[in-house]
Amino acid sequence: MAGGARYGVGGADEGRSRVSKRTAGEPPSGFQELRDRVLIHLWQIRKIQKKHPEYTMALLIAIASEALSRCLAKKGHSEFLRLLKRKYDVPEPVGHALFRAVRNGLAHVYDTALIEVGQDKVVVVIAWNRPAMHLRVQTRDWLREGRQRPGVYLDMETMWQDLVANLKKLRRALQENAALSRKFSRQLRKLQDKYMVRVTRADDIAAWQKFLKDRS
Repeated sequence: MAGGARYGVGGADEGRSRVSKRTAGEPPSGFQELRDRVLIHLWQIRKIQKKHPEYTMALLIAIASEALSRCLAKKGHSEFLRLLKRKYDVPEPVGHALFRAVRNGLAHVYDTALIEVGQDKVVVVIAWNRPAMHLRVQTRDWLREGRQRPGVYLDMETMWQDLVANLKKLRRALQENAALSRKFSRQLRKLQDKYMVRVTRADDIAAWQKFLKDRS
């Protein structure tokens, strides 16, 4: 995916005449709700003055980017990569690995996962309001094991600003492109159905029914 590519049904093919467009209107309600939740929650986190929860910010940015990617029928890391590639020209393999280290590491062990590159292990360093260090590499003993390793900085203030810009661009694209808007809504419904928790065992259904009755 080209870093400067516009949104469209066919990715970089959006400019082709086969993509239908319409007069600007409201984007899908599903996008509006997702965007509002993401922006409100991240904005409130940014207001915290002490003991900055940079890991919480990083995880929310990662999963919000993944949700947008899935709703656009793209690979899960695509919108996270867009945040890194558009201005900073981060190669796709690097961006993909950074996404996995942040998303999977924080979701499962609440720490960024190491990235194994050949014989080396790269540390992902989550920074709070250090824009000059964003995507810079610094070598030091990050793991306090007496071994120097490269660490890649991801600055949360920078990623927040880039996410806001990305959401504005996507909102405009959804307003102007009817086919893209329908695609977003269709994919969101598929995702909601896919991740619905289904209770199917008779004993489990009975337990749920009793729970609902007792707590009503």
